[in-house]
Amino acid sequence: MSSYNFSGIFNNAIFKITETGGILTIKKKDVESIMYYSNSTIKKIEYDTFISLFENNNANRSIYVILNYHNNENSYNIKLLKSNSTSASFNLLLSSKKTHNLKEQKVLKGRMNLYVDEEIKNNLSDLDYNDGDWSDNKMIHY
Repeated sequence: MSSYNFSGIFNNAIFKITETGGILTIKKKDVESIMYYSNSTIKKIEYDTFISLFENNNANRSIYVILNYHNNENSYNIKLLKSNSTSASFNLLLSSKKTHNLKEQKVLKGRMNLYVDEEIKNNLSDLDYNDGDWSDNKMIHY
């Protein structure tokens, strides 16, 4: 299993399931936390910084994610569809030979955790982060 460079917890996220993956929509006001992990460092980063990593991504390079919703998770390739100052939508394409775990549901709503794979690491040199007060860190993994 690979190590992940980012983990974001998004409350009230919406994932519209399609045959090939789905559309994930998150809102800035619903971000619980976004954490960046390196060899020995964990840093809390801001929503705008997180979104900028996808805006600056070279279209030919895949970014892999795992989306977790109520203990159900699946792996996808992710691409930013659109973003503004309050929300962002991503196209998630199922990884090869994968199927949805929750086929009976067409739209998932609620708290979701998104793990971003290390392929995004090339953009980290310009990363701004917030060291902040860790006492309010409510990061919970299911």
